Amino acid sequence: MTYEQSQNPDLPRNATPPPPPPPPNFAAQQYMPHAPQNGPGAPQFGAPAQPPHYNPAPQQRYTHDGVPLATTGVRVAARLIDFVLLGLVSMIGGMISSAAFGSTLDYDAYKVTSGLIGLVVALGSIAYFLVGESVFGTTLGKLILGLKVRSVEGGQLSPAQAFKRNAFVLPMYLGSAISALVLLGSNQDLAGALTSLYYGGTVGVLGTIATIGLSIAVIVTISNSPVLQGFHDKLAGSSVVTTR
Repeated sequence: MTYEQSQNPDLPRNATPPPPPPPPNFAAQQYMPHAPQNGPGAPQFGAPAQPPHYNPAPQQRYTHDGVPLATTGVRVAARLIDFVLLGLVSMIGGMISSAAFGSTLDYDAYKVTSGLIGLVVALGSIAYFLVGESVFGTTLGKLILGLKVRSVEGGQLSPAQAFKRNAFVLPMYLGSAISALVLLGSNQDLAGALTSLYYGGTVGVLGTIATIGLSIAVIVTISNSPVLQGFHDKLAGSSVVTTR
């Protein structure tokens, strides 16, 4: 009689005893997941660490023939440079007019000098954009930042296209031209001329406000366009590309 039969008399005498249990597998238990534990030194289990995510840089956009398009920020900077340069010219013209009046105290001389300088600066500013883009394909601001204006087909802008593209700046400069013409046409004394100058200046201010509002619309439409075209570019059939 075996030991198992003596401990369990119900077993038949010829029955085979059950096999012993397998030995514990310590290697497998070492990697078995454990219940979460708290406290210092407790093993930590969880999802593997994810690599950091980086926002990719904005994708460069190109024309149909593979020329890189200028971004909104660079285009705004180029236009601001142009405005600053033209503003410096206007300021120098105002200083010349003031100097002419201060040296002679002759109001008629001041009126003619200031009116002519204001008219030339206003019309010259319009010609600056029209001739620059239709003849040279650029302006000083764009040239400094390496930009060029061209038609969507890749050719030079025509004068009509350049006019359409820069029509949004016309209210500001035409307002200044009207203000200069009002000053030139005034035949009154100083007090009456100041009244005329006030109305002419009001036209200039309103024109500047209109240009600022249209400039904001230009920036918004460029940013929202898949080919970086503002509403003025679409009107003229133009695009701005980089040359560097």
